[in-house]
Amino acid sequence: MQLLVGGKVKDKRRDAWLASLAHRLQPGEQVLALVRNGLLRPLCDGLAVTNARILAFYGAEVEFNGARLEVFASDLARVEIDLRRGSHYLVAHRRSGDELVLGSVDKQDATAVRQIAEQLCMTGTPTDLQGPVLAQVAEVSVGRDRWDQVEVIGNAPSEEAWQTLRDHATPDEAPLFVIGTGAGGVFAAFTDRCMIVKVGALTAITADSRGDGRATTFPYGEITAIEYKAGLASGVLEILTPGHRGTADANDISTLSNTLPLSTTIYRQVASRLDELRARITEAKRLTANVPVSGQSTLVDELAKLATLRQQGVLTEVEFAAAKQVVISRHGSA
Repeated sequence: MQLLVGGKVKDKRRDAWLASLAHRLQPGEQVLALVRNGLLRPLCDGLAVTNARILAFYGAEVEFNGARLEVFASDLARVEIDLRRGSHYLVAHRRSGDELVLGSVDKQDATAVRQIAEQLCMTGTPTDLQGPVLAQVAEVSVGRDRWDQVEVIGNAPSEEAWQTLRDHATPDEAPLFVIGTGAGGVFAAFTDRCMIVKVGALTAITADSRGDGRATTFPYGEITAIEYKAGLASGVLEILTPGHRGTADANDISTLSNTLPLSTTIYRQVASRLDELRARITEAKRLTANVPVSGQSTLVDELAKLATLRQQGVLTEVEFAAAKQVVISRHGSA
């Protein structure tokens, strides 16, 4: 089948998207349609239909992070173009009964994209792709399960906040725990960093970010302290770094990227978990302070290389953890 390219996708962008997608597709998987996508939550600028699935992606990151949304042919019951929301939304109905909005496509592309997606529903996955695709479906399922099991303390984050965290995570990782404060924002702890996320209409407005929201990452090696300043019923969780030395004005708490309004009740629930993070900060600083031996790689150098390989998708989270322990053990016995 000849590739359908959206009317507003220029040749340069088409070629860039196809080159990036090639790193994410299975051998024998072919792109059948490639159109512009105006989806905002999560932010996607491209939509592709292959002979095995439908993918919504952000072109600048798809090569390394994969699609932001996807549904496989084996999971598709039907597709439709939904006009009820003021645009041409491609909606996939899964066999499980739920639906997934995959894209906001241009009017001129909508009919052709729907027809190709419907053909995918009818034909299913090609025989030679069934094994690799089933393995990938299982991998995606494991990733979803990992996020479903994240410990949430306080208010459940919004879907937009969850998606922001996923966008800032590698494919093989999920937060250790998440603190939700409603309109105040979200705090998430990972193995090597933490984040404060302020997204969503009300949260973003409160954070004075012109409605776009804000997500700030703090590597543990750069944190000088995690403090909690308590009031009678509420207080503020604050991440201190060389660039954030403390709040100058209590009225600025909601607008600062390193602060999170937090009730004393929720703080008591997370105090022990924050102590764990302080231990990670101490360890990160110890590793950073490791002095190199002439002609030899330092522990920090080797861990940085492993982290890069994990970010590039060369190492899975499990492989990264195992390699990390080997490196630490080797330097510990040196």
